[in-house]
Amino acid sequence: MAIGLMLLVPLVGGGLIGYNLGHTSTPAEIPVNEASYETAPFQESRSRDSVSAEVSQSRRNAITRTVADASPAVVGITVTEVRQYRYRNPWGDDPFFRQFFGDQTYTQRVQGLGSGFLISADGYILTNDHVAGNAKEITVTLTNAEKYKADLVGTDMISDIALLKIDG
Repeated sequence: MAIGLMLLVPLVGGGLIGYNLGHTSTPAEIPVNEASYETAPFQESRSRDSVSAEVSQSRRNAITRTVADASPAVVGITVTEVRQYRYRNPWGDDPFFRQFFGDQTYTQRVQGLGSGFLISADGYILTNDHVAGNAKEITVTLTNAEKYKADLVGTDMISDIALLKIDG
């Protein structure tokens, strides 16, 4: 009870002081010079819909131009990887059985698709490392349907970038 009273008294006192300060102070008057304001001549405003339509059309035109300019540089990439898999062992990874049978593995050719873009006229292509990083065969298809064999120049797994080179 004593703790509740100790909390209630400061709250009520603070509320009364705040109430009095709010009602007794008057806002300062700021003189207004009427001559300093000019009214702009009335202009007929365009509707919000017409402005929105113009902005939308402008964006569509910009996107269309950008796609038309950039699309010849975009290429399709087909890769073939050779992956090695372990056979499922009915005894799991028990070292006892592994000493008799060893790690039995098999290889499989796996195809994948990706994209990239030409970054120079002499045939360098930038793509992702996860697309071409482990590829054994790389085929690049241009927008005009021409196909080229590509060589992997270099990769960076951390930034997920790979550089390819085509001749042609």
